[in-house]
Amino acid sequence: MATKSKKTAAKRITAAKAKAIKGAKGRATKAAKAKAAKPAKSKPAAKGKLAAGAPKAGTKIAQLTEMLSRKDGASNAELCKALGWQPHTLRAAISRLPVKPERSRVDGVTSYRIGA
Repeated sequence: MATKSKKTAAKRITAAKAKAIKGAKGRATKAAKAKAAKPAKSKPAAKGKLAAGAPKAGTKIAQLTEMLSRKDGASNAELCKALGWQPHTLRAAISRLPVKPERSRVDGVTSYRIGA
């Protein structure tokens, strides 16, 4: 007998949960409709916004981009020394640049360069 009452109680709880979920969905759609009826406010342009893909001046990424933009580019060792980074950090930063640099390896020295 105890088993039957437990099953009945479980059914009642499940039914109550389903009813609560249905009610919550109805309230959510009403709120969404009210929100959609209001016109969206446009945000004013922030002062000093950077151009898309341009690094912030004075940062290590800006310094990295500047060094890679030189005519001969820069070697892995030069970049690591100038930026104070380890080689794996340098490679990760290079992989995240918006413009992919050209890589060359001569006599075991890896160099990177941006530009044609």
